[in-house]
This record gives sequence, C-alpha cells and structure tokens, in this order.
Amino acid sequence: MRSQRFFVSLLPWRKQHCTQSQNAIIHKAELLELDIPITSGQLTEPGFGCLAEVDGCLVAVGTLDWVHNRFETKASPTKLRDLRNHLEVMLSSEASSSNQSKSIAYVGREGEGIIGAIAISDILREDAKLTVDRLQQESITTFLLSGDREEAVTSIGRTVGIRNENIKSSLTPQDKANIISTLQGEGHRVAMVGDGINDAPSLAAADVGIAMRTQSKENAASDAASVVLLGNKLSQVVDALSLSKATMAKSSPKFGLGSGI
Repeated sequence: MRSQRFFVSLLPWRKQHCTQSQNAIIHKAELLELDIPITSGQLTEPGFGCLAEVDGCLVAVGTLDWVHNRFETKASPTKLRDLRNHLEVMLSSEASSSNQSKSIAYVGREGEGIIGAIAISDILREDAKLTVDRLQQESITTFLLSGDREEAVTSIGRTVGIRNENIKSSLTPQDKANIISTLQGEGHRVAMVGDGINDAPSLAAADVGIAMRTQSKENAASDAASVVLLGNKLSQVVDALSLSKATMAKSSPKFGLGSGI
C-alpha cells in the first residue's frame, strides 16, 4: 500500500511549475509525510497529462486514455474496469456538493500501465455566482468550458446560473479554442477568462483574453492573455469590463464570455 500511495504523489514536479491540481497533490503528499523524489525529463501535454522519469522508470499522470497509451505494457481490461467501479463507488459515497467539481487523474508506471487514480476537488469561487449574475445583467452571454467530468461541470454551471446548452465538459485546450472560434464565426465578440496552461490557447484565440493570476509568478495563461487580473478575484472581470467601456466606441450586444476550469 505504501508503494501505491508513494507513486500517486510523484508527478507534482517542481513547485514553481505546478498547476493548482499538482499543488493539491503535493499538499496531500506532504500531509501524509510521503517522500517526493526528484524527477527528470518532465513532459507536459496540456489538457492530457504529465510524464517524467523517476528512479529510471517512466511515470505518467493524466487522463485515462492518455496515460494508458503512454506505456507498451498496459493494465488489463479487468483491472481498468475494477478501478472505474471503485472510483464510481467512492465518488457516489461521498457527500455531493453543488459548489465542488471533482476531476480524476490516472497514474501509470512503466512496466505496469495504469496503477491507480487520484480524485481532486475544485471548490467554486465565492464570488462566481455574483459575477455571472452581474455579467448577465449586462446582457452578456456566459459559457462554462471545462476539461472536467460532465457531472461535476454541469452541477457547477447550474449553481452559478449558466444555461445548460452553454455548459461544456471534457474539453481539451484545443476544444475550448475551437468553441471560441465558432462563436466568433457567428459574429460574436468573445472574452475568455482562464487561470491555467489548459486555457492558454483559448485566451489567445479570444477577442479579449483575461487571465486570473493564481500565483505570484506569471504562467502560460497570463502570457497568452491581453488582461491579467492580479487580485485573483473573479468579480474583477466585471470591473475590468466596466473600465474598458470607457475606451470602447460601442459595446456589441453579441458578446459571449467563456470561463475555463
């Protein structure tokens, strides 16, 4: 059991390059007093996962299909089915909450294939619903674009008041960018709000990319965005839009706002 827990905590790499999910894994590993070894040859594929060498062995953390396909030796269909069933039981037994989004990261190791999974909870920002309400009062259509599971994303979207047809889940970074391009092709002006590397392509594609700086240093999101909010408060999006109106000749009623998580 120790070995499994040990490898589940492996891929947070170096803290200065961590995503929020990786920071959560590091924090849990430190609480459990697990050893976090030095990794080398780190490779990150945004929206899919991370791969690195640990003690001469490749280890991957990410989506099920991506991790499964990283290794020549693969976990058997029976083991994968048992893992899925265990995750379903675990998630259904926990108290459900409309202000939480749960994503699953699968863990694989060279010579074994997938060996386990990690459930990571994302807590809804306190000002999320108020921000969506304020945007909608300005006749701005809101979207939720996420790479997380459909059940979790739908719950979050409904909680903050986003229409079902505008809630999109299980998206890759390119999927998000494609949705933005489609909206633009329909004549809409699109602003995108994001805070991580998975949001970088869509932040760059949007008419206005708004990055939430969640750490003291710049990241891929802030590099791709045209606006960076330093306070890390979602409500600042509305403040930034209000300020921008002073420099805009006209504000189009066809204005869509997408949020990536």
